[in-house]
Parts: sequence; C-alpha cells; structure tokens
Amino acid sequence: MSVRLACDSLLTCSGCEISLLCLGTELIDLLGEIELVHFPLLMDRDHPGDRGEFQADIGLVSGGCGLDHDREILTRMRENCALLVALGTCATHGGIPALRNLWPPDQTLATVFGDD
Repeated sequence: MSVRLACDSLLTCSGCEISLLCLGTELIDLLGEIELVHFPLLMDRDHPGDRGEFQADIGLVSGGCGLDHDREILTRMRENCALLVALGTCATHGGIPALRNLWPPDQTLATVFGDD
C-alpha cells in the first residue's frame, strides 16, 4: 500500500520543493513507496488536483498564507489531506514575506515603492 502525497505552496520561493527534488536517488527510491496525487511544480495545470479533486494521506504545504488565494489553497489542502504538514520556515514562521508585518501597511508600501 503506497502513501498518497500532495504538495502545494503559498507565498514562497519554491526552495522547499526544489530541496525535495534535489534528494536525487533517495527521491527515486521514495517514489516507489508513495503516489503523488497533487504537486503543481511537477504536474500539468490541467491535472485534476488543481481543481481540488484529490485525496491524500499526507499533505505538505510550504510558504506563508498572506493572500486570499493562499487561504483557498490551504483550505483545499486541509479538506483533501488526512494529515497536513507545514514545510519550511515560511510555512512555520512566515519567512521573508512576514517581514512586511513589522510596520503598518502604509509605511511598508512607502518604503518599498516610495512616497510618490
């Protein structure tokens, strides 16, 4: 019996997903034990999982939840995965995108884009 695995990402650089892919032969060995049911980085956009049509034993989500779109992905993953795991610093602590939370939105926008 193989474990059904789903992966997705929110506000992220995809570094966690790339790290998974860089496992090399260990990943190849692991692929014999799991069934990837949702992994947008590796699958066509027309894959049923992109419409939420998948069920998984384990879900891995990287990145921070900062947009409504991210919340939709996170909700879909929670609904479709028996166990949901936060993968990486962005998912567990907010990462670089969370730095915007240190200042009020107006000050952040002025700092990044200027006062004009």
